[in-house]
Amino acid sequence: MARAWVARSKDDAKKWTTFWYDPDGKQRQKSFETKKRADDHRKRKEQELVL
Repeated sequence: MARAWVARSKDDAKKWTTFWYDPDGKQRQKSFETKKRADDHRKRKEQELVL
C-alpha cells in the first residue's frame, strides 16, 4: 500500500495538502484549493506508486 494522505494546509486554513512518499522514500507535498482536488491527487499518487 502506498503512503499518501490529505490534511489541511498549515499555512492557509482554506487549502488542503496532499502528502506522499516518493519511490526514494522522500516525503513530497502539493497544495490544493479544495479537499476533493487534494483527495483526487492522493488517489492518483497511490495508483502511480503501486505500479
